[in-house]
Amino acid sequence: MRTDLLKIAALLKHPKFSEETEWRLVKVVDPSSPEISFREGPSSLVPYVELPLPLASGALEVTQLRVGPTSSPELAEDAVKLLMRSNGINAEIQRSEIPYRGR
Repeated sequence: MRTDLLKIAALLKHPKFSEETEWRLVKVVDPSSPEISFREGPSSLVPYVELPLPLASGALEVTQLRVGPTSSPELAEDAVKLLMRSNGINAEIQRSEIPYRGR
């Protein structure tokens, strides 16, 4: 049942976020899996699993990126530009029009 709920949850998205046209990948992982890594979050550790994107060309073509919502849109946009430049990516950057709601 857990797997079915995760599949359904990936389909749910508030209509205000439709402009993001994001992709969602769902991978069910056993909590004791060695695949799980951790990164620092704002108030706790955040678990994550790296998912490779195998493509025939060997590269992921990025044409547009949307930044935000965030409390520091200018800093976030500058960071994304730096990341793109360091990886040879030339894509249009847009800021999200959704207002940031800090917790």
